[in-house]
Amino acid sequence: MTEDNRRWPLSSEQQRLWFLDRLTPASAAYHVPVSWRLRSAVPLSEAVSTVSRLLARHDALFMAFEEIEGEPAQRPLPGREFPLEVHDLTGCPAAEREARCAEVVRAVSRRPFDLGAGPLVRAAVFAVDDQVRLAHLTFHHIAVDGLSLEIIERELAAGLGGAAVPPATEAAYVEHCARQQRWLAGPQAQRELDRRVEQLRGAPGLLELGRDLTRPRDFTYRGETVRFTVEPGVRDRVRALAGRSGVTPYVVLLAAFNVFLYRQTGQTDLVVGSPVAGRGDSRFLDVVGLFAGTLVARTDLSGEPTFETVVERTQESVLSALEHLDVPFDRLVNRLVPQRVPSHGPLVQVLFAFHENGPAAGAGESFLTREFVPTDTAKLDLTFTVYDVGDRYEIEIEYCTDLFRRDSVGHFFRHWSRLLGSALDQPRLGIGHLAAMDAAERSLVRSWSVAAFESSSVSGKSVGLLVHELVGRWVERSPGAVAVVCG
Repeated sequence: MTEDNRRWPLSSEQQRLWFLDRLTPASAAYHVPVSWRLRSAVPLSEAVSTVSRLLARHDALFMAFEEIEGEPAQRPLPGREFPLEVHDLTGCPAAEREARCAEVVRAVSRRPFDLGAGPLVRAAVFAVDDQVRLAHLTFHHIAVDGLSLEIIERELAAGLGGAAVPPATEAAYVEHCARQQRWLAGPQAQRELDRRVEQLRGAPGLLELGRDLTRPRDFTYRGETVRFTVEPGVRDRVRALAGRSGVTPYVVLLAAFNVFLYRQTGQTDLVVGSPVAGRGDSRFLDVVGLFAGTLVARTDLSGEPTFETVVERTQESVLSALEHLDVPFDRLVNRLVPQRVPSHGPLVQVLFAFHENGPAAGAGESFLTREFVPTDTAKLDLTFTVYDVGDRYEIEIEYCTDLFRRDSVGHFFRHWSRLLGSALDQPRLGIGHLAAMDAAERSLVRSWSVAAFESSSVSGKSVGLLVHELVGRWVERSPGAVAVVCG
């Protein structure tokens, strides 16, 4: 537990979010909304008191942030109260209850946080009917990460299920913050930073996917999340190839994602971010807080390698990044991208994540399931998340709606999925020859080619023309037509 009168440093991850909050204080991009559906007749009042009691155990949720002599600091709040709405919908018409839940959840999840005042969590608890309760929590990301949600989920499953909740851990998140800042001030941190900067020096500043719309001058965080399911059997094939290659399934899936990016952009020098737990000290395994960082994997796809070779290169890039995992992402950015471009994120615009437990996993209790909550935000151009749900992969793609349309993101998923399937079928095939289109798409492309060829006929005889000659022919045919539409 923390002392009420102390000021503590922020972790590097918190400093980045604190700075972003000052730039866009009303944005919900770094809100973490999550709902759990409880199939139980536990009294609503008991569900409310359990949620309140369990959240009060976690110091990181009850902090406020301030600036002291130009540096951010955090201080514990004197109490453990937080906004908690209670909604008994059992008296409402059954057809209206879910819509009412969604309306309240939307409002709770989008309401801005005041980091200067705290707390960093708010909640709404519902009695949907006599046998169903819904607990919705919205956190600010500055206080939680993915493993934090798993900790809270386990505690809710135990508390609401009538089981004993493990005692609260004695370690405090602010101890991690203080220790990290002490290490960063020392010579070892500087040496590791220098080595990592050299590994990433010269990397492209922007990974430009085939976007539909003109990139705005300022990144707006407007976004959407769509979900897909990978066909059955792919999970087992990925694990088999990973076993033969001596790597993890994450590396095989990231390698396929690298191939997808190469095929979309033509770039062979790829920089992709991945979230990492950042909990090297076992004392913090059950502590709620923002430990997760961003692993930056730079992979070289030049020379038309086979997929097997891409897996090897991806493994090398991941291991290289893991060797310097203690170097925070913001320190790399400060050294490598001193002049920021407001239209996109620095160093990394695309994130790839892999979770071996699905979004509804955690305590393993069937009576408590996690539900997806849309946020209508995007932290980067594209975040591609693979969930291993036990017998298949489920995909979640968060994308910037200023750049991409929904149907294009659907194409992204299908092309990645087909490239992955083709790579699993023929891992020794050059990546430029892996199939990315299905039969219908290939037929469509061929029809365009035939139409272009036939349009070049002269005096009834077809003549194959080069691209610039075809453009010239269309100019002659339709000089007043629109040539290019951008945005």
